[in-house]
Amino acid sequence: MVNPTPRMYATLSQPSQRPNLTRGAVTKSPKLMPAAVTVLAVSSVVYYVRRQLLREKNDFDSLFAQKHKLADQLLQEDNKKVLAEVNAGQKNLLNILSS
Repeated sequence: MVNPTPRMYATLSQPSQRPNLTRGAVTKSPKLMPAAVTVLAVSSVVYYVRRQLLREKNDFDSLFAQKHKLADQLLQEDNKKVLAEVNAGQKNLLNILSS
């Protein structure tokens, strides 16, 4: 094994002798973090908005279906009233014709 000399320590401690990976990681880490946080924040907002829109769409669809169901019921009730009036009119006409 080689005994390290003071000159070797001095050479290794210079910035140019450090591995590039360490220097790159130190300089790139702060640049990557805001980008990653931004991507995470945007994707979270997109997910939330998408879920909210789906909820509102489902609410609208259910209200729309309920509205049509009520409209059909009202139409059937109106049809029953009209049919009852027509039947009453026919009975009156038959009574008039038969007398």
